[in-house]
Amino acid sequence: MATVPEVTAYGLNKEATAPLDNAALDRSEKSSLSSPSTVAAATALQTDVDQKKLLRRIDWRILPFCYWSYMVMRVDVGNISNAGIMNSETGHSLKQELGLTAQQWTWVIASFSYTYMFLEPISTPMVKLYRPSGWITRIMCTWAVITICAAAVKNYAGLITIRVLLGAAEAGYFPCIVYWWSFWYNPQQLAPRILGLYMAGAAAGAASGFLAYAISFTNRPDFAGWRWLFIIEGVIPLITGTASWWLIPDFPSTSKWLSIAEVQTIRNWLHKDSPNEITGHTFSLRETLAIFRDPSYVLFTAFWILHGIGGYGIGLVLPQVIKDLGFTTSAGANLLNIPPAAATILFLCLCSFLLSRRIVNAFPLIIFMDTLVIAGYIILLTRDEPGVRYFALLLVTAAAGVAYPSLWPRRVQALRGTAGAALGIGLHNASAQMSGILGPQLFRSDYGPRYVKPFKAAIGLIAVAIALLVPLWWLLDGDISKSAWLTNHVQSQTHYREGDETRERVEEVLAAQEGGKREGKQDDKV
Repeated sequence: MATVPEVTAYGLNKEATAPLDNAALDRSEKSSLSSPSTVAAATALQTDVDQKKLLRRIDWRILPFCYWSYMVMRVDVGNISNAGIMNSETGHSLKQELGLTAQQWTWVIASFSYTYMFLEPISTPMVKLYRPSGWITRIMCTWAVITICAAAVKNYAGLITIRVLLGAAEAGYFPCIVYWWSFWYNPQQLAPRILGLYMAGAAAGAASGFLAYAISFTNRPDFAGWRWLFIIEGVIPLITGTASWWLIPDFPSTSKWLSIAEVQTIRNWLHKDSPNEITGHTFSLRETLAIFRDPSYVLFTAFWILHGIGGYGIGLVLPQVIKDLGFTTSAGANLLNIPPAAATILFLCLCSFLLSRRIVNAFPLIIFMDTLVIAGYIILLTRDEPGVRYFALLLVTAAAGVAYPSLWPRRVQALRGTAGAALGIGLHNASAQMSGILGPQLFRSDYGPRYVKPFKAAIGLIAVAIALLVPLWWLLDGDISKSAWLTNHVQSQTHYREGDETRERVEEVLAAQEGGKREGKQDDKV
C-alpha cells in the first residue's frame, strides 16, 4: 500500500507516514492536504494519479446533472416568450387573455431581470456557505414552485409579481455553477465545459419551442395552453432540484470517492489563488477592493453589458421577431426556435474544439464572432425576403451565443481568492442581466415587423463591445510588467504576483517526477 508524508498544521513531518487507504479517508485528512503547504509537502505526494482518468471521473459526477439542470433552467427562462404568442390565432395567448399592451409586455419580460441582477452577487457566495448541493437545491425548488404558480395568474399585476419573485428565486443559478466548478477545474479545463453548458442552454431553446408547440394543442377556452406550459415546465425543475441534494458532489475535500492523492492532484492543477473550500473566506474586504481596483473589471463589465443588450437581447423576444417575419403562425414561430438553437450548438462545438486545443485565443475568436453578429444585423436591415431575414436571425443568435461561454474561463482566470472569485463571477453575470432589462425595451414589438431602429442600435453596441476586447486582451495576455500600477492592480492569474513563483516550482517538480516515472516504466519493459 502506497504511503504519503503526513502534513501537519505547521508543514511537512518528513519522518511520519500515513497509509494511502481510500476506505479510511475522512474529511480532516483531505482538508489538511487541501490547505496551503510547503513545496516539499506538495511534491512528496504520490504522482501515480492518472490525471485524464481523474478528470473523466469528475466530469461524470458533475457534468450530466449540470447540463440537464441548466437546460431545464433556460427552458423556464424562455417560456414567457413562448406563452406570449401561444394560440394567438384563437385569442388565447397570454398577452391576449390578460389584455397586455406592448409596453406592459416589455415590463413583464424585464421585471424578472431586476431581482435576478441585484441578488446574484449575494447568491453566489452562498455556494461556499451552504454547500453547492444545499444552495442549488434551494434555487431550483423555489423557482419550480413559482413557475407552477404562474399558471394561476389572471391580471397584469399578478404576472409582474410572479416574474419578480421568479427572478429572486432563480438568482445566482448560473454564476453558482461557474463558481462551484472553479473549485474543481482550472480555466483551461473550464473552457470546453462552460461551452458545453451553453450548448445545453441552446438546446433548451429548441426544447422550449417544441414543448410550446406541442402543448399549444391542449388549449381550451376554460384553460389555455399557456397555463399547462407553466405547470409542466415547473414540475420538471422541482423533480430535478429535489434530486440535486443527493447528486451534487460539493467539494473535492468532502467527496468520499476521491483519495488523498486525487484531492491533492486537483489542488495541484488549480492556481494557488483559485477558490479553496478549506482556507478560503466567504467574504474578504481585501479581495473585494482588489476587484474594483482592477482595470480589467471595468472592461469585462462593459463588454458583458453591451454584448448582453446588443447580442443576447434579441434572443429573449425571438419568437415574436420570427412571427413578425410574416410567413408562419404562432405555433410555427415557436417551432422555428429550433434551427437557431441548433446553429448556436454548432457554433459552440466549433469554438469548444478551437479553444480546448489552443488553436486560437478566446479574444480574437470573440471579435470574429461579434463581427458576424454585425453582419447579420446588416442583412436584416437591407434585405426584405423572409427566408434571407430568417437566415440572418440564425446567424445573429448563433454567433452572439458564443461570446460569454468563450470568455467565462478568462473571466475566472482574471480573479484571485475564494471570496474574490465569488463576488467577481456574481457581479459579471449580474451585469449580463442588462440584456433582460434593456433587451426587451430595445426589441419592443411595436418596432416590428422591420425593427430598423433596434437593429441599428444593436450594431453600435456590438461595435463598442468589440473595441473593448482589444485592451482587455492586452491586460490579460500582454506584457504589463513595465507599469508598476498595472502590475499591482491587474489580478489575472496569467501575471506573476507574490508567491506565484513557488507554485511554478511545485508544478515543475511534479512534472519532472511524472516524466521520471514514465522513463522508469519504459526501462522495466525493456
